[in-house]
Amino acid sequence: MDTKFASPKTLLDQIVVRAPQAATGQSIAQRFGALEFVSPPEVIHALLLRIHERLEPAEEEELRAWRNLCLTCTFVFEKLSSPDEAYWRAVNLREQVVTDFESLARDVSQRVFELVGYRNLMKTTHNRELNNKDLAAAWKQHVIQCESKFSDKVTENFVDTAMKVYNRLFVACPDSLHIIMEDAKMNGKASPFNQMSALEQITMKCKTPENVLWVMRSIMDYMHNMPDEFGAQNFTFRQLKGAQGSVGYIQLFLTKKEIMEHFLTNVLSKFPRDEFKDFVKGNLTSHQGFRSFCGSEQEAVDLSWQGEHSDAEIQSVQFLKIVVFSKALDGHLKTVLKGTTNIEDVMMSQKVADIVTELMLKLEAEINPGAVKSSALVPDDDCEETKVSLESLVDSDLLEDEDKARDLQEHFKAVQEYVGRFITFRVAEQSVLKTQQALEGTVLKKFPVRGKHWCIWYDTKVQGESSAQPHCRCPPYQKATFKKHVQAALAVRDQSELGEQTLVMCMDGFRSLEGQFSKDLQQPSGDPMVKNRTTFQVAYDEKALRTRKMLTRGMVSQVEGLHVYSSEGLSLQDRDRMTYHGSTHGSLIGPVIVAPFKEGFLLSRESKEKFLGDDGKILAGGACPSQTPVPDLGDKVPVTYYSLPTVFYSEMIHSFELGGVYDSTCMDVSFALACLKSKTPYVGSCLSEFACQALEAEVIRICWKEFLTPESPLYDINLHKLVEDVNVKAPKGKSGRGGKGGKNGRSGKSGRGGQGGKSGADDTAEEGAGEGGKGGKGGQSGADSKSGRGKGGKSKGTTEADIMGLLNSLSVWREGTKKINAKQADLAALREKTQNQRKAVQALEEEVETLKRRKARQLRVGSCCSGLSAELLALETLGVWFVSCLGCEIEPKVLSLNQAMHGHCHVFRDCCTEEFLASPGCDLFVAGFPCQPFSKAGCNRGILDPRGVVIFWILRWLWLHKPACFVLENVGNFAQQHKETLSMIMNILTAMQIYHVEWKVLENSTVGWLPQHRERIFICGVLKVHWSQPFDWPGDVAMLPLRAFFKEDREHREHLGIDSLNNTEKKNVQKAVATIREQGWKAEDHDYVCDISGSVPHSMWGVSPCLTVTRAGSSGHWLSWLGRKMTTSEILSLQGISLERVGDYSNHMSERQLRRAAGNAVPVPLLSRVLKMPCVMSGCQVPDEVASALGRINAEITAERELQHQLALQEASLLSQKVSLLEEIRKAEDKALNAVKQFTGDSAVQVPFTGYGAVQDAEMKPGFSEVEHELLQAALVGSALTAAKGVFLHICTYVCADDGTYGAVIAL
Repeated sequence: MDTKFASPKTLLDQIVVRAPQAATGQSIAQRFGALEFVSPPEVIHALLLRIHERLEPAEEEELRAWRNLCLTCTFVFEKLSSPDEAYWRAVNLREQVVTDFESLARDVSQRVFELVGYRNLMKTTHNRELNNKDLAAAWKQHVIQCESKFSDKVTENFVDTAMKVYNRLFVACPDSLHIIMEDAKMNGKASPFNQMSALEQITMKCKTPENVLWVMRSIMDYMHNMPDEFGAQNFTFRQLKGAQGSVGYIQLFLTKKEIMEHFLTNVLSKFPRDEFKDFVKGNLTSHQGFRSFCGSEQEAVDLSWQGEHSDAEIQSVQFLKIVVFSKALDGHLKTVLKGTTNIEDVMMSQKVADIVTELMLKLEAEINPGAVKSSALVPDDDCEETKVSLESLVDSDLLEDEDKARDLQEHFKAVQEYVGRFITFRVAEQSVLKTQQALEGTVLKKFPVRGKHWCIWYDTKVQGESSAQPHCRCPPYQKATFKKHVQAALAVRDQSELGEQTLVMCMDGFRSLEGQFSKDLQQPSGDPMVKNRTTFQVAYDEKALRTRKMLTRGMVSQVEGLHVYSSEGLSLQDRDRMTYHGSTHGSLIGPVIVAPFKEGFLLSRESKEKFLGDDGKILAGGACPSQTPVPDLGDKVPVTYYSLPTVFYSEMIHSFELGGVYDSTCMDVSFALACLKSKTPYVGSCLSEFACQALEAEVIRICWKEFLTPESPLYDINLHKLVEDVNVKAPKGKSGRGGKGGKNGRSGKSGRGGQGGKSGADDTAEEGAGEGGKGGKGGQSGADSKSGRGKGGKSKGTTEADIMGLLNSLSVWREGTKKINAKQADLAALREKTQNQRKAVQALEEEVETLKRRKARQLRVGSCCSGLSAELLALETLGVWFVSCLGCEIEPKVLSLNQAMHGHCHVFRDCCTEEFLASPGCDLFVAGFPCQPFSKAGCNRGILDPRGVVIFWILRWLWLHKPACFVLENVGNFAQQHKETLSMIMNILTAMQIYHVEWKVLENSTVGWLPQHRERIFICGVLKVHWSQPFDWPGDVAMLPLRAFFKEDREHREHLGIDSLNNTEKKNVQKAVATIREQGWKAEDHDYVCDISGSVPHSMWGVSPCLTVTRAGSSGHWLSWLGRKMTTSEILSLQGISLERVGDYSNHMSERQLRRAAGNAVPVPLLSRVLKMPCVMSGCQVPDEVASALGRINAEITAERELQHQLALQEASLLSQKVSLLEEIRKAEDKALNAVKQFTGDSAVQVPFTGYGAVQDAEMKPGFSEVEHELLQAALVGSALTAAKGVFLHICTYVCADDGTYGAVIAL
């Protein structure tokens, strides 16, 4: 109506009327009752409705024009001999109108009744029964059917289906027609019920009218109450039916109906109040009734009625809301339905069962108060293993002295408080909700307290105990338990995904379970979590394993997988492991030496049963691979047969930088003790209350011992004095378990003494005494040293002259340092030059800003499908003074970041709404309408895709608001494979008669400076009142060098290198490198960028392939010369966007989502060149002075980038020289150390090299010869610990000085 009758114009359509056979000329006017309307009446109805709207506001002249229009309509009277002839004439006239107005096309239900009407007509007029085949043939013979996306062609199959739908749906269930008509009012031709195949599926799968109405009302309910997530496009034939291997919405909705019926029969019946049961059955079992009482996200209602009901009754209503009338569990239910459709099985599935269990427990608590057990840790007075007291830790003699007993009691309380500060045990509950509630009061919510990460630890070996032969077989993996603990721990922190600080660490029990772990890391909705897996290998000592399993033959599995999941790639600080060999960047951890069972945590058999609780025994099927004897430990048994040493868990805390641990499989105290020693908060989930009590008591017992152990970090010297009642000496240094024997003597067993400890808490503490075995390594400098009887020897054949000559070999260190100093001076000068360049750029930017505000008028800008609003970034580079009037973006996280970056005056979520059409106008409008429907990389379905029609809403907005100029953007393929759609858009814009419009496809790498292949079509329009010259499209420019956008970085290579790729990407890298080699080049020496994420790799030299949303989200492409993929900053820079301009995005989206948003953007420099053209034409041109200043800025930025590139190359060269020099120093170190040993005997000990160092020369000490002093210098450089004249020299650390020198700081 708005288009055809916007103004009173001549009605060109002829109105066909059927006249009686006998009517001629003037007699027609006298046969009004015999005339029959044949043309589609909607055209006349639209005309009359428009006139009715204009009667009030229209002027006299306009009303006369409407009157003339009505008086000048052309009527054509036709004599149609039979009703069927009139029928076919009416059908064909409608088909003709549909070619101009698709909204007049018959929808599916209208077409069905049209076919039924003709069949009935033939029966009444000709007494002829038409079968489906004859009906289809008659239609084909008489109707010239037009092409329309809103109506299907009438074929024999269509007629067959239409008759089934009519009989089984419209006749058997008349109310279904009312639902279809109601939905058509809301969604028009886009209604999900305007699909014959969809209606057929509903009739086939819904066996009863009740089921039909339930499914149709469920679809309506989803679209009305969750419009942001569900529309007609979500209920297509395929989605209703379910693709191969998946569950469709019809089956899902029918299952929800069964769940509700099961709930009413088996759950609601247990509620005592009949009034509540009647209320639920009468009001909350239909969609309309439930929404009227409980509301939805779109519509709030009065909930005061809930005050009349108990908590359990309200929770039962919540069950209906969560499971039946929302999408919260849709993913979970679809997963369950893949395996079973039995409603009992569905009700027993984890998430549904969790809610029902929680509901029944609350109901039981209301009916029988006190019947539900509390989960508080109540001590078991009948079991000594759950109690710990001071009397059980010290001799009774010590408690006879009242003062000493009081002091000991204070210390015992201090130990309990210390354990309580860091260690918490909780009972593992049955459901996610109850587990979450149990964890709510713990410190888990504040993780990580210190450190970089916190972890959810899950060890499949100790998730319970195997029901058969637990000493030699692991319990089966329990995926429900794993998912419960992960989801509950994250829910406590208000997370549904893994955060940046969260690690999920899984031990697979010598089984390859990584695929299962990855699958089971799911959100509560059932959707998979965004995750990245890094696998480590834990290597066990073979002898220790054989001792545990008491094996005499056969193979022993020594390597277990540790799978670490994080939201992004795992980033760890590169440092040495605390206990085991290697560094934290190695994938092997070990060798882990496990203790014999007799040294572990032991319980009586009765206590073990209590410890495991009701769910601790896990059924294990199949035969055990090897029968091994049960370890004989008397009346005791290990609490777990798969405990790990405390040092292993200490290594986990150190290597993974943990600041908090949630141990979801807590079966012993080793992990808790490791956390206690490192002061890391720990929450352990136990199998029973008894287990919590027993573990807490055991931790206190061991902690008491640690307070009395001098080597422990928890050592308390005052407590030690109280307990031992002796003059306790200060603890030794970290190196001191064994004393060192006589020089060059034979080795014996080491004694208890060490090399001497630091001063203790007591001022009278002495150095630790060494006590060695005979002829062994006795202590040398202790207060009570008993050195061994081995004969010490002085150097043989080594003279002072030899050592002096050896020291000269260290000249490589001195010469290398001089060269590096010179290089660093050049580097400092280059850095200063770069900083000056940056200052010059900033000064020019300030000048541009001043010129903008002084000379340019403010431009009002609007955008649709805004993304990161590249158009505003482009205008910033042009120096245009603007204000963003409106922005529209359907992705909420992208919209949030966009608003933070630009601050739009008005923000909209969806452009396909009347609200957006009513938005304010602007001078410049830019829209990058969805490219997926038109892209080769997308579905390429064009306007048949629901997203493809967005362009028509944009065109409506342009017609309503008429901005001075506009730019529409999409992929280059739009002009190649969708020419008809392009032609349609151009025709619509031309028909507006107010714009001059042109389009062109531009290639980013040739027009937009940036080295990225990216073709884009731009459709530009300028109001004809402003247009005075042809469009001046931007021409080719020199592309910036590819390497200017990337730099060498070791950390980037580690996180984005070959190890970070999946198997397909690794294979594609190999293929790409091989292809480049076949062409005669070396990939690592040339600037090749390889797209390795597809099935076939694609490489380009000197330019990057297109960064699509998918490719950008997976860290871009492979850089051959750097051996890695792209960083987020580099991906943004290839789109002309700086990470600094984006700002802090962490509060809006993840890093991966930012990369995807960047992949969806238009290259900023390219867009700036395109925008300048319509801006100039529409009077919003860039001032000359601003343009000049911008040109100088571009020149300065180019120079700055070149300087930064030189700086990066020189820094890489400097690093290479440092590494080479370090190798030379190591060689000299070995020589110096050997000389020191020969000169001083065996008392020189190698200390591991720990890094670079700054030299601090040792001063000449009294009694030292010059040669000895030079020898100290050699030890200084050579990383040695030596003794001379009874004075110990300790090389404390290595650091790197600013002047590039190397060495160590020593302590005398």
